[in-house]
Amino acid sequence: MSASPDTAPSSSDHAVQRIATVTDALRTYEHGVFGDGPSAVPGEPAYVQTLMSSLICDLEHFASANGVDFMAAAVAGHETYADEIAAARRYAVGDAVQLRHSPHRRGIISGTDDAHADHPSYLVKVPGLPYVHHEHAVALEPIGPFPPVKGMFRVAVTVDQAEAELIDAWAHLHLGSAAPAWTQTYDRALKALTAWSGCTSHELLTNLRPQIDKRIQQLRAATPQPEHPARLASHDRTATSAAPMTSTPRTPRRDNT
Repeated sequence: MSASPDTAPSSSDHAVQRIATVTDALRTYEHGVFGDGPSAVPGEPAYVQTLMSSLICDLEHFASANGVDFMAAAVAGHETYADEIAAARRYAVGDAVQLRHSPHRRGIISGTDDAHADHPSYLVKVPGLPYVHHEHAVALEPIGPFPPVKGMFRVAVTVDQAEAELIDAWAHLHLGSAAPAWTQTYDRALKALTAWSGCTSHELLTNLRPQIDKRIQQLRAATPQPEHPARLASHDRTATSAAPMTSTPRTPRRDNT
């Protein structure tokens, strides 16, 4: 029979019970090593660490004597612990995270799905990728925020701002701007985004291409384009042929007779 919502143990109750079980096991081991007497567990961290080291050593002896792969057991236990810690974390929109299954990939939480309050999932936007990751907390871990990078007219402090600086710089350079500041802005933004997110320059620029093309169109529309010399010459010929014919009045000749 399943427990009712009112009597089902919470995850925090389960964690407390697990800690209590381990505490009892350590105390039992402590008494076996040092004999009867008051337990120092839990207590001074240095003492407990030494006691745990002794227990781990004895566990490895036990594993060796019984044909058990101790290292495999230890690694599996550590991975399970890491998964449980990751699954318990909660994130908000704007938080910076790393994908645990692809540690070189970093992104920003762009949305949350709280349909299951105890097991929420998150949308993660990773620069350079044309799609959004949909992940549970167990697949994520927190990382430091995106580092500020100097843009053309401001300091970009978020991924979106840095991408906007990169888009603007590339558009100006594409249209032939010779200002060194645009090249410097492009280089700084590209380096910061690729170094932080783990994407390649090709991935990032390919993913941003539609926005770059749109920015180029905006700049072209806002800048009067000089006409081609051939068209200017054509305008001159048209104006000349359309001008009214005028002649200089002749001075009447005086008759001396």
